[in-house]
Amino acid sequence: MKKILLVLAMIIALLVTGCSKNEDNIEENLNLTQESQNNTQEVQNNTQESQDNNNRESLIAKPDTTSPFVPILEDIYNKHVLPDGTELYNMENEEQMAENKFAVVDIDFDGKKELIFSYNSGAMADVADIIFDYDESQNKVIEQAVFSPSPLTKYYNSGIVYQEALHNQGLEDPWPYTLFKYNEATDKYEVTDEDIKEYGEEIVIPFRDLTLENIKLLQKEESFVNLSNSYYFDDYRELEMKEIVPSKAYLVDPKNTLHLDRYSEDVTISFPIEKCASADEERIVYSEYGIEKMLNSGKVLLGGSEIDTIHREGEADETFNYKDEVLYYYNLGLQKIYEVELDNDNATKELLIYSHFSYPWDSYEYPYLVKFENGVGTNMGVIESENIMQIGEYQNVLTDGWNSDIEGYFSNVLMGYYVYDKDSGLVHVEKMANGDDISTANVTMLDNCILKNDVEFGKLSEESLHADEVAYSTWAFDEEKEVKTLPKGTKIKIVEIVDTYGNFIGETEDGTMYGFFNYAGRT
Repeated sequence: MKKILLVLAMIIALLVTGCSKNEDNIEENLNLTQESQNNTQEVQNNTQESQDNNNRESLIAKPDTTSPFVPILEDIYNKHVLPDGTELYNMENEEQMAENKFAVVDIDFDGKKELIFSYNSGAMADVADIIFDYDESQNKVIEQAVFSPSPLTKYYNSGIVYQEALHNQGLEDPWPYTLFKYNEATDKYEVTDEDIKEYGEEIVIPFRDLTLENIKLLQKEESFVNLSNSYYFDDYRELEMKEIVPSKAYLVDPKNTLHLDRYSEDVTISFPIEKCASADEERIVYSEYGIEKMLNSGKVLLGGSEIDTIHREGEADETFNYKDEVLYYYNLGLQKIYEVELDNDNATKELLIYSHFSYPWDSYEYPYLVKFENGVGTNMGVIESENIMQIGEYQNVLTDGWNSDIEGYFSNVLMGYYVYDKDSGLVHVEKMANGDDISTANVTMLDNCILKNDVEFGKLSEESLHADEVAYSTWAFDEEKEVKTLPKGTKIKIVEIVDTYGNFIGETEDGTMYGFFNYAGRT
């Protein structure tokens, strides 16, 4: 019996020991599993952080400044060679180079722009026009035409190019000439023997002198961010702005309440004031950024450099007082300085320094955009918009004020915007959201504009100024005649952009013409 009990005790002991080891192994495995889970979570967190960083980076739009023709012009200017390696002469200095001309225009009306380079070597026999075209399928620039030297070359909207001969040995009348005709199938200009009586309308080529300034100007004009065919107002976001509060003001008469004669009212200054010796020293100081706004001159000092932050034209020059204006407009919540984030880079700060732009007909509050880096402020340019908004998810694409009346009527029209890049600066893009040029000759892309509100029009009488253009107008109509309202959601095709004030003519689907006119230009 004792032996049986001893055996049972040994078996129980072994079982207990085994269970204990199993529990230890289970606990160890659980710890390893938990550690693995923690590592997995850390990897996931790092991956998510990396994705977030990538997403943030993707929200910075880069202006496309790689016009295919800019490198060609740069090589012509700097290296004096054409794309095929042909050397150019008579380009020893800026004056000689400026005798050469260039233009970027859709000369063959195929919907794409071409580069026309007019080369003048200094000798009549070496003057020639060369047309370059960009082949998107091959991603390269090709020579579309090389015209022989000529004292006179004319381009027509029919695709005809008229070129006079260099010499008239037989003194023929008329002067000998050659006609070229654009062949759409080959995308080339070819000599034609057709007896063409009507050439069409002559095209005035907007030639520019070959200078570095004009090449850079072309680069800026060809820069845009391809947003989409249209952008809706739901995709506009308010720009987050942190106000930079003045730390102190220096005035000859350090009172918190000032009487401003021009506005016939008192202004209360909410920040500390100290006395200064003279009016030239009167200023508002923003110590956080080392900014000083000088009240006597209207200048803003940024690390020793200055920018003029008050703009006036016309009669306003004689009637405005810088000090009164700055203090008065600051009291109204204007003339302030804000910190914004446009590049997701903590090493740089972007500041909007609002200024008063005064004209004889109106006044506006526009900001200068200043990049602040390593204690130095750099003026990046003016954003001519009183209501700056960000476009879509882009951090650095901002609305402008161009053609605000057109944008104001429609919910899906974007005409012009600003793109900020901390390296290349502030670029004002005068293009549609999809990159199409804004011009009175190219408005076919505006064929599906949607009214975002009801708009009231009046019937024009026969003697009205615009009766031969439109049937109804928003301005200068006879209120006793028929009044018509186009409801929200109506589709409008813009058939003519009249001027830069935002006046335009639109057509409804039934073919009726409407004049969207304001008080400026079309009264």
